[in-house]
Amino acid sequence: MIRQLLPRQVKDVILKQFHPLSSIAVEPTNRCNEDCSYCHRKMRPLGDMNINLYIKIINQIPKGALLALSYGGESIVAKDFPTMLKIALSRGLKPIVFSNGKEPYPKGVEVIVYPKPPPIIFTPDQRIEDRNIAKNLIPVNTFCRDLFRTLAVLWNGDVVPCCYCVGGGRVIGNVKDESLKQIWESPKYRKLREAGHCEGCEVWQYNLEVKRP
Repeated sequence: MIRQLLPRQVKDVILKQFHPLSSIAVEPTNRCNEDCSYCHRKMRPLGDMNINLYIKIINQIPKGALLALSYGGESIVAKDFPTMLKIALSRGLKPIVFSNGKEPYPKGVEVIVYPKPPPIIFTPDQRIEDRNIAKNLIPVNTFCRDLFRTLAVLWNGDVVPCCYCVGGGRVIGNVKDESLKQIWESPKYRKLREAGHCEGCEVWQYNLEVKRP
C-alpha cells in the first residue's frame, strides 16, 4: 500500500514546490459544428483567435510542454486552424485536439474523440450536474493539480486555470496585457494555489481526466 502511494506523494511534493507550466490549451475558436445543450461554450461571445495573438502565445510556450490546440469549440471550424497547426509543428510542438469526430483533421495533430454526451456534465460554476453520479464518486485529490501544471487561453486571450472553465467564469489574466509567465506567476494565481482549488469548484476532488487511447 505504501509503495502504491509513494510515487503520487512524491509527484505532489514536486508539483507544489516547483509548479512548472507543463501543459497549455489554446482555443482556436469556441464555435462548433454541433449545438449540444449541455455545452457552456455559448456562455461567451463566439469568435476565432487572431492569428497574431496565436503566434504570440505559441512563442511563449515552454519547451517540452504539451499543447492542446482546442478548448471550448470544435477547432477544425476555425478559419486559421491549418495555419495554426503548421506554426505549432514548426516550433517542435506535437498538438492534440479534443473533437466530436464529425469533421476530419489534417495530418500532424492527434485527435481524441469525446463521447457524446460526456459521462459527467458540469454546471458553469464547476459543479457536477448529475447528483446520482456525484454521490458515487470517491474524492481522491487533496488539492487541484491543474493549478500547478496547466492553464488555458481562450480565443480572445483570456486565461483560465483548467479545462473545466469552458464558460470562462474564472479569468485570471489576458495574454494581450501580460505574458504567460507573468500570469502563471501572478499573485492571483499564487492565491489560488495556496487555497488548493478555485472557490466553489467541486470537480478538483476527483480524477475525471479524459483518457487518451
